[in-house]
Amino acid sequence: ASMPTCTPEERARILTFVVVGGGPTAIELCAELSDFLWEDLVRAYPEVPLDQVKVEVLEGSPQILSMFEKSLVARAVRNLKRQGVQIHTNSAVTKVTDRHVELADGQRIPYGCLIWAAGIGPVPLIDTLCQDAERFPHTKQHRLLIDEHLRVKGHTDVYAVGDCAVSETEPLMATAQVAHQQGAYLAEMFSKPDPSGTEKPFKFKYLGLMAYIGRYQGLMETPDVRISGLLAWLSWRSVYLTRLGTWKSKIQVPFDWFRTFVFGRDVTTF
Repeated sequence: ASMPTCTPEERARILTFVVVGGGPTAIELCAELSDFLWEDLVRAYPEVPLDQVKVEVLEGSPQILSMFEKSLVARAVRNLKRQGVQIHTNSAVTKVTDRHVELADGQRIPYGCLIWAAGIGPVPLIDTLCQDAERFPHTKQHRLLIDEHLRVKGHTDVYAVGDCAVSETEPLMATAQVAHQQGAYLAEMFSKPDPSGTEKPFKFKYLGLMAYIGRYQGLMETPDVRISGLLAWLSWRSVYLTRLGTWKSKIQVPFDWFRTFVFGRDVTTF
């Protein structure tokens, strides 16, 4: 984009980052990307026309972060817009080419980098099972219907957890904490001599939601607390640190955070 032979139209396309999706993954990605562009890249490459850089979020539903409380969503929108992120709701993507995305209303948005953070289709195994709707009841999105013991409806020894499954009586979000608790439930049940006995039904314990929204600001929503800002960001970092799997990571990651805070992100290439 900094080459003198680059036309204004081509430069505008190259410097446009499009993120498809409006969930926590997409919003955290936009926040980190905007931090990188306007805090680190501007110092390392002052000749790059960063005033022409655009980061755009395309969300098919009426609002981003739909699982969060509305006041927290409004805080996230304000914070992202201050960082230059453009948020487009009710903008379902119908087609992707190597140079632009096409929306349901026919609008085309050129891009230089496209990041897909929206929903994805089921794996081939689930697709194959869903071809037999009588044996494997499922939703339109090809998510298998399960009972309160995580058994696929109509089966006593076939289980489904995570994004590929949904309960008719208690639909749950497709998040990691749901899949983690379901996996722990099945592990405990399978450790018993008779897993098909009269075990207790699965009960999901909602632990809350967190998201990073840029500039050392975060969102945190639990059954008892709803906060945003610096404290939410610190809580988000603390929870992330406790979830790391090894002591090596728990020691290394804080050092990486401290180095980034003091010296900025490493933008060197070899």
